[in-house]
Amino acid sequence: MLNEKVKQDIFQIVLDKSYGILLPEMTPDVQSMIEREIERSAQYIENRLKTSLTPARFTDLPKSPEEAYKNRTKYKDSINPDFYEYPKWSDLTNDQKNLYGNNPSIYQNGTLPFELLTNNQLLTWTSNVKYSDIKVGDAERQDGRGKAFFITYYAPIINVYSVSLTFTAPPGYEAKPLFFRLYQPSEFKVYHREGGIHIFPAVMARLLLIGSNDPLYGSQYGPVVPYIPQVLTIDYEFGYTDQTRPYDLLEAVALRTVMQIILNISAYLTAGLRSYGIEGFNASFGNNGLLYESLYNEYKSRLRELLSPYYRPVMVSW
Repeated sequence: MLNEKVKQDIFQIVLDKSYGILLPEMTPDVQSMIEREIERSAQYIENRLKTSLTPARFTDLPKSPEEAYKNRTKYKDSINPDFYEYPKWSDLTNDQKNLYGNNPSIYQNGTLPFELLTNNQLLTWTSNVKYSDIKVGDAERQDGRGKAFFITYYAPIINVYSVSLTFTAPPGYEAKPLFFRLYQPSEFKVYHREGGIHIFPAVMARLLLIGSNDPLYGSQYGPVVPYIPQVLTIDYEFGYTDQTRPYDLLEAVALRTVMQIILNISAYLTAGLRSYGIEGFNASFGNNGLLYESLYNEYKSRLRELLSPYYRPVMVSW
């Protein structure tokens, strides 16, 4: 997920790294092609490094007021309870009431299409909804492993908004005791670069008050995450800001973009031919019919070199 500033920074690096390559004339179509390749290359690198070049968030909040409006059941906790059924009949304008034949009995509160909200109604709705416009997915869920330390799937962490243990009984076990535990910021430590979170007691006296029978505490020394599937819920923001974003990753996106451009140009001009010759003339297109093959291989090696420090270690056992 790139913003315009990052796109422009990468685009300039692409032009610098393309020096010496006979690019097509920079028409709007060619520029659009390069921008699409930048987006694809950014996604390629973000997926492999499990990161984001711009701030992104896993949260159970909606991404926009419109998403909350159209899916109120899922985002009920993000909506002011007093406005959950907004707009009611009394909130509609005369023109909107006419859409329902001016008959309140056939209108169900909150069902006016979002696109028909007036600016004032939209402002009212937006001011009563909590949302995050950098959302890329729902809050991360992890299995409990009897430990107080766990690694998030994406890093580096910019901010942790909440860590909670939530156990919902499976069908047929609804009568069993359920629990929900929201940890306060003082009760966990965040290892931002590594993407680690360590839950620990803020005040040891709390353990004595809670007692040893609490299922969320496995020993007298502190909390552990119980062995329950998908019991951990983490709402966190990750990726790089303008202040922390390394140039290496921008260059890596640009290099892969140039490599893709070389492949596109080669496919268009050589059609996979390795060489072409007529009487008195012979042209070689490399071992694989690839134009600028030496430059392509150089960038391929450089790309591997740029990314290697950012790969995260994978834990295969406890």
